[in-house]
Amino acid sequence: MAGGLSANIAAIFAKTESTYKTDPTPVGTDGMLVSNLSVVPYQGRVVSRDFIRSYYGASSEINVGPHVQVDFDIEIAGGGAAATQTPWARLLEACNFTETTASPIVSYSYSPNSTAPSSQNSVTIYAEFNGETQVIVGCRGNVRFNFDTGQIPKMSFTFLGIYAKPTASSITADYSAFQSPVPVTDSNTGTLTIDSYAFAVEQLNWDMGNQVAYRNVVNDEKVVISDRNARGTVSFEAELLATKDVFALIESHSTVSTAVLDMIHNSSGASPDTNAGSVIEVDMPAVQLSNLRYGESDGIRMYTCDMILTPSSGNDELTIITR
Repeated sequence: MAGGLSANIAAIFAKTESTYKTDPTPVGTDGMLVSNLSVVPYQGRVVSRDFIRSYYGASSEINVGPHVQVDFDIEIAGGGAAATQTPWARLLEACNFTETTASPIVSYSYSPNSTAPSSQNSVTIYAEFNGETQVIVGCRGNVRFNFDTGQIPKMSFTFLGIYAKPTASSITADYSAFQSPVPVTDSNTGTLTIDSYAFAVEQLNWDMGNQVAYRNVVNDEKVVISDRNARGTVSFEAELLATKDVFALIESHSTVSTAVLDMIHNSSGASPDTNAGSVIEVDMPAVQLSNLRYGESDGIRMYTCDMILTPSSGNDELTIITR
């Protein structure tokens, strides 16, 4: 009997590689609780054989760099308890983020880095479908963030990794490290300021813009991150100029201005914070707003701006803190 595999039986596992392209053998607790999963299990640049023959017809092609692409979303939530690392931290590190902690550990901070390709972090991803697992080593990638009002905050990851044919094997995933998220609302997202002003923000999203490439040359096959260009958009309710001069923030024809963007999500506001372990903080020290557009939402005049996440002193255009 042919076919009949379920599209709803799938699991993703990810574990940090100590040595690049060496499988660290993920286990059940390395299971990633994902949504919007897409896997391209075999892709790559092809070359045509371009035959000259005594008849018309296509020539066969040869894949000269088989690799895998994995896309998925993960909800943004904390580690669940104070001084507890989130299960998605390893994914950020494979997108060229560096983790730092204080002593004693009260929070984890993640900022982008400019590490040379030979020293970049990576993960092995196991993509399991219906009892067959594709082991994808050497994975590095890019991440996009979405904090839209009335929605669950999410990260959207895209990873490239080294191709291997799936084999018959399976692991039972343990998702207990993943905490329930809280949606972006007025009460849950108590702090969101741009240039020290609390705009009524409806949408906030950004893309780290990592330049990710699969390379297959003599003596070396790898995935590298070779550049970064972080950009996003923000939409908020319009204000009168006398209340907050947005045009002074977005004009760049005579001088370029940047603004600090700060957001704290799911803090109780108490000291000590009763939501410790579930707080997400985002700091952008030098955001340039540009390309102001008018819009409306529920009859309310809206402004939408592009954002450029520029570094202030280097590798600090964004810091994500879980505490």
